[in-house]
Amino acid sequence: MSPSVSFHKLSRALGIALVVSATLTPRATLAAEPDSAPVVPSRALRLVFRPGASGVEAPKVLQAVRKELGVEVTTDPTAEAGGGTLVLDLEASQGYVLGEFTAVDGKKTVRLIARPEDPDKSVEVMALLAGNLVRNEASELLEELAKARELEAARRAAAVPPPPPPAAKPKPETVRKKPRPQPEEQVEEPPWQPKHPLRDGGFIHLSLAHPVGLDPHSEHLSVSLELGAFYSRIGETKALALNVFVTRNDERAQGAQLSGIFGYAERLEGAQLAGVVSMGRHIEGVQTSGAVNLSRGPMYGVQGAGAVNGSMGKTEGVQAAGAVNFATADVDGVQVAGAGNYVGHELEGVQVAGAANFAGRGLNGGQVAGVGNVARGVEGFQAAGVFNLSLGALDGFQAGIVNTAFGPIEGAQVGLVNVGGSTLKGVQLGLVNVAGEVKGTSVGLVSIAKNGRIQPTFWVASGKRLNAGVAFEVGPVYSLPFFGGDAYGDRQYEWGVNFGLKARYERVFGALEAGYSSEQKQFDQEITPIERGRLLGGIELIEHTVSIFGGLGVRTTELKQATVESHFGVAFF
Repeated sequence: MSPSVSFHKLSRALGIALVVSATLTPRATLAAEPDSAPVVPSRALRLVFRPGASGVEAPKVLQAVRKELGVEVTTDPTAEAGGGTLVLDLEASQGYVLGEFTAVDGKKTVRLIARPEDPDKSVEVMALLAGNLVRNEASELLEELAKARELEAARRAAAVPPPPPPAAKPKPETVRKKPRPQPEEQVEEPPWQPKHPLRDGGFIHLSLAHPVGLDPHSEHLSVSLELGAFYSRIGETKALALNVFVTRNDERAQGAQLSGIFGYAERLEGAQLAGVVSMGRHIEGVQTSGAVNLSRGPMYGVQGAGAVNGSMGKTEGVQAAGAVNFATADVDGVQVAGAGNYVGHELEGVQVAGAANFAGRGLNGGQVAGVGNVARGVEGFQAAGVFNLSLGALDGFQAGIVNTAFGPIEGAQVGLVNVGGSTLKGVQLGLVNVAGEVKGTSVGLVSIAKNGRIQPTFWVASGKRLNAGVAFEVGPVYSLPFFGGDAYGDRQYEWGVNFGLKARYERVFGALEAGYSSEQKQFDQEITPIERGRLLGGIELIEHTVSIFGGLGVRTTELKQATVESHFGVAFF
């Protein structure tokens, strides 16, 4: 059946379906006044349109679907889709429209129809298909529309006082509900159809350099074997296509396609091997080449190339390349590359690269890179030698020198510098930590949080050693980098950091600290390591302004020569 015949039959069938649907619409929807505006339900229907290379304009499709359904339709991916989700996909199969409607209860219905080459006629076909899917499988949405109109009509009638004498209210008619149709069998993949009619070419065809061969019009043949010397062009092969230089399957290659330099298959169901470049539009199987593999549409299987693998449609499987892997749509699988991996939409799987990984619309899995990882949002992990970046939320962990998440974090960041978004429910462990509101733990030399404290602190140890530092407090954990020296005597200088736990009750607090520092008489002389611990208690004299504290501590030199000290000090803010 040709696409044009399919289009005419579909248009006629869908037109009949729409007339029947309009006839069975509840009569309450007609009870509103003729000049009343249609009531749009509070929930919207989300439209996802994938034009591919069809040339069909998305605004025209949106306008046609709105006009056909008469309800609010949005293409915003962040909007609430309480009325269900409608997908119109022109990428799945050339010359066809794959329509999928997901109702509010999660039930999906998929239908495949042929479409004309004219973009404007394609818009009409998609609008009819949308009306058929939604009216058949989303009766709840249409019932809500009918109820809303009925309520609006009742409200208008109540707002206008009835003229005397009051007219007898007619007895409402029984509304016959439209029977819910049985769900159709879902279509996993559209059935393959050749673009042009194919002739049976027998078991084998031989080519020298197309059109020089057994049949000069071999692009319209379906054979089991194609054997060529310089350039083979065949419609369909069912077992093997082999050429020393170039092989081209205009329709489909089943089994294996082997080419010395370049191989192309409109649809591959098997294995494609080429010395330099392997290419196809729809790949189900394996593509391998010395340099480049490219799928101009979806790829389900494995791509292995010495330099670059590329997919311009949905990708499920593995891409492995010496340099770069890229996929412009969603990826469900694994990418491994010597330099970089790129996913234009969502990645559900793992990326491993020597340099960098990128997931444009979110990551559900993991990224491992020698330099950096970037994703719009992360559910999983990012590990890199230099930096990790989540442009949205992080639900998992990041490990690198610099870790950054612009959205809320539920998990952990481990690195020298960690930067979180609005909230942190988890752990930051690093030299410098920055976050919004922390509902977990932040441990580092410098930790800054919206609900934390930064306190300049001064104290005296045993009446002779003066110390000054800054305490960075986040929750019960704090760090205290400091510098100190003897006020008299040996004139020893000391610098280091203490880490502590603090408990507060109103204005009273207690703290337990442990730390490490270096001591020397002159900055160019030998350093003596110092270990210390102390137990402190204090009170805020002025809330969030001035605190005083005191306690006892023990210091040792290389865990020897323990000395007990007394500590008294003041902290601000």
